[in-house]
Amino acid sequence: MSKRKRLLWKILSVLTVLALLFIFSNSLQSDFLVGQRKGRVMKAVETVLEWLTGRDIVFEAAHRVMFAKIGHVLEYCLFSALFTVAVLLPYGENRKDAFYRIFYCCAFVALADEHLQTLGVGRSPSLTDSIVDLAACYIGYGAGYVFLLLYGRRQNRIREKA
Repeated sequence: MSKRKRLLWKILSVLTVLALLFIFSNSLQSDFLVGQRKGRVMKAVETVLEWLTGRDIVFEAAHRVMFAKIGHVLEYCLFSALFTVAVLLPYGENRKDAFYRIFYCCAFVALADEHLQTLGVGRSPSLTDSIVDLAACYIGYGAGYVFLLLYGRRQNRIREKA
């Protein structure tokens, strides 16, 4: 593995661990703190939408659930994409069974995340959240794999020019 590829792999590995720590730290927070964070995010989105549309925007209670699911999707997509690239980058084209290994690890993280929520005051695990997390892992895997394909094509073009 080249020095540049090794550096990229190290950076991606650190970012993957940081994403995982972010996910787990959110799970350990109390219901009150999670509610406050959701409220701040929703207020920020309302403000931006009001600025863009010029109208008053007020989200209903159903929107809070939607924002929570979007948050799950974003954090798990990011984690899965980083993890996918970090795992597959050193192997080049030898990726035959990597999908299963990556997805099992992501499934373990999703289930551990839901279990950790039982430690937060007023929090409980949710099967719906686990399903959303796993679906987001698929999306993140796809994004990471596409990134690797594009990266490989770029590297091939650089080699052909040299």
